[in-house]
Amino acid sequence: MILILRTIKWLLHLMLFSNLNIFKTLKLNFSQYPAIDALKFPILIFGSVELKILGDIEFEIIRFGVLKLGYRGSELELGCTSDVGQMQIDKGGKIKINGTSGFVWLTPGYKIFVRSNRTLNLDTSIYIGPNSRLVCSDSITIKEGFSSGWNLQILDSDAHYSVNTVTLEIQNNKLPIHLNEKVWCGNNVTLMKGCKIGEGSIVASKSLVNRDFCNDCNVILAGTPARIVKQNFTRFWFGEDYLNNYFYLNPDRKINSTDIRH
Repeated sequence: MILILRTIKWLLHLMLFSNLNIFKTLKLNFSQYPAIDALKFPILIFGSVELKILGDIEFEIIRFGVLKLGYRGSELELGCTSDVGQMQIDKGGKIKINGTSGFVWLTPGYKIFVRSNRTLNLDTSIYIGPNSRLVCSDSITIKEGFSSGWNLQILDSDAHYSVNTVTLEIQNNKLPIHLNEKVWCGNNVTLMKGCKIGEGSIVASKSLVNRDFCNDCNVILAGTPARIVKQNFTRFWFGEDYLNNYFYLNPDRKINSTDIRH
């Protein structure tokens, strides 16, 4: 009873101070889960959304607000071209969310498509920026700590087939995508079929990644197609306000990361 009252309190707070879509939130949770789990509201939907859910959304642990769809959390999301989210899971398709803490945060303008009998694997502690598109036609895995700017595209197929005009052969147009822990993608990044990115790596703005960098950790990938342009670099996740102030006062100096005040 205490848990239910606490959940209702949070829902009322979100309805008053954000654009929680209570109707779609209720409908999706109670269509996916038995009442005892639906009342925990593992899925929260914000703003307008088009839903076509014929498959499943599974959680390692069902708890409040693990999957946040369309939630605005920073000024970076204010300029997205469309607030309308879209999620389609075909029959037999599945979104599987792994992790016992943290949440999956899909910001406004998200487009998620999971084809029949395919699985989109998401760890918790993931942030996907505005106007992003994920199309899972084979298998997509995103590990914890992933973050992206706006206009991210993750596509594990070419969508259509091509034929060799000499041999008349047609090849498979799908390959799995795997993103390891703490990958950071800038804005307007495209990740194509067969893309694998190593832990702690950075993908520069407007890059296209279409091959395996899984064994290359803490690298910066840039270009179309992407290549390694720097090694031994990863995103520094803490103390950005402190760093902004420091470099405002000391634009030509460097600072050791161990001296940062979080």
